[in-house]
Amino acid sequence: MSSQRGTSRRYLIRRLRREGRPDLAEAVERGLISSYAVACALGWQARQNVRGTGSTNQAKRRAFRLQALGF
Repeated sequence: MSSQRGTSRRYLIRRLRREGRPDLAEAVERGLISSYAVACALGWQARQNVRGTGSTNQAKRRAFRLQALGF
């Protein structure tokens, strides 16, 4: 059995708590923002390049939520 790493929601929530960010872990658990978005904002993950086929509103929503959390 391998340990969870990378973008696993459970792993990132545990890491947030371990790194002293229980506020962000709580926001992820309540569904205010994704664990992947928080990990990218903290520099733990690199967001993939935009292909131009998605919604520009999604990026705006993510930026607004991150700003509300103090980023």
